[in-house]
Amino acid sequence: MMSLHSALLSSSRSVNTLRFMSRTMAMAATTGKHGVADVLILGWAQSDLRHVAKYQNVYHGRLLADASETAPIMKWTTSAFASQTLQFAKPERWSFRDIEPIYQVLRDQGHLRPAETASDQTPSAPRAPLVLHLLSNGGVNSLVILLHLARERNMQLTDVAAIVLDSAPTPVHAMGIWPWSGLFVDAILPASMPTAFRNTAQTLLYAQMRAKSVIMTGLLGRPARADTNFATLVNHPDIRAAPRLLLYSRVDDMVPLADIELALAKMREAGHAAVVESVDFVDSAHVSHLRAYPEKYTKEVGQFLARVGLAEMAVQAANEPVVLKSQL
Repeated sequence: MMSLHSALLSSSRSVNTLRFMSRTMAMAATTGKHGVADVLILGWAQSDLRHVAKYQNVYHGRLLADASETAPIMKWTTSAFASQTLQFAKPERWSFRDIEPIYQVLRDQGHLRPAETASDQTPSAPRAPLVLHLLSNGGVNSLVILLHLARERNMQLTDVAAIVLDSAPTPVHAMGIWPWSGLFVDAILPASMPTAFRNTAQTLLYAQMRAKSVIMTGLLGRPARADTNFATLVNHPDIRAAPRLLLYSRVDDMVPLADIELALAKMREAGHAAVVESVDFVDSAHVSHLRAYPEKYTKEVGQFLARVGLAEMAVQAANEPVVLKSQL
């Protein structure tokens, strides 16, 4: 068996409401063909970067080789970001500044190109494929804001080879307002706040959110953020054809089984992505599938990426010299 030498090169800093970590590269000592690919990991709302960064460990050198005998040893460049619950509450344009570090990473990697040339010109050399790994609806929300920021600047996201969705998405505004109000209260109040005060604050916030929902959605007919985010995930031209894997659990109390089943049905009905797969982890909690079943989680991701042809794209990209730039 080939020996595997893995090096983790990482650093972190705080950037507004997102904290940024870049970069890790899993390398293998081998004389055979190898592949290169980029991974963007977007964390759940109110996530801690230390926890989001653990998902970088999924993308190790032998990930695809272990899934397929013909797959290469891989060199992965991963970037992980944590997001905040308040991004759901404020106007999307106000979050552009928060998303700027993600935008810069993708631009430097060559995955953001001017919209007028991205689809008309064939690159002189194959670029590394990009895998989007989205954690919960917070990760989906960050991606949607990123896509809208790119459109604002007349740029297009390219090279998206696959999308991995963990504990997401919510296809309609089915998630109750009460759980959302709890997330917002946790984001605003310190952890040391007495329980009675926290419960009172959540009750008041719930009433305000409920009234806003009735006015905005019921009376004015404006779709909820969850609805527009899902529509973007399914129909946006930059990502709609990308194969996708949904990782979920039937006991998830934040994104229940019914939401996942509806999301799968709507994605397949849209017909943009030829591959829409799912894995049920049965009894793990929301965004806890990797922690509960690390080997199964890694295996499922690796096999999915091998099935959708990531290895072939990665080997083509490796035929040219690859410069890995630190984003710090």
